[in-house]
This record gives sequence, structure tokens and C-alpha cells, in this order.
Amino acid sequence: MNAQIRKLGIAMMVCYVALFAQLNRIQVFGAADLNKRTDNTREIVRDFDRPRGDITLADG
Repeated sequence: MNAQIRKLGIAMMVCYVALFAQLNRIQVFGAADLNKRTDNTREIVRDFDRPRGDITLADG
């Protein structure tokens, strides 16, 4: 039983390390490609977050 649990633990650790490596590869080495994608809406959201100035009403 202990051998099976150890093998399962090692397999889970390998999967976690592989996931961590892939996420870091995408974020570090693929960042420029991700920023250039047309479906990336962060720039649009950034434009809407800019301050627009004072809001004035008709009655002063």
C-alpha cells in the first residue's frame, strides 16, 4: 500500500512540476506573442480606465 501511495505522490508531483513549467514558459517566453494577439482586450480595458475629467451638470 505504501508503495502505491508513494508512486501516486511522485506522479502528482511530476504533473505539478510540468504544469508549473508550462505556465512559466508561456508567461516568460510567450509574453510578447500574447500581447500581440488580436483577441487580447487588455489595452481596450486600459483605455476605459483613464480619467475623463470633471462631470458638469446643466444646472451648475
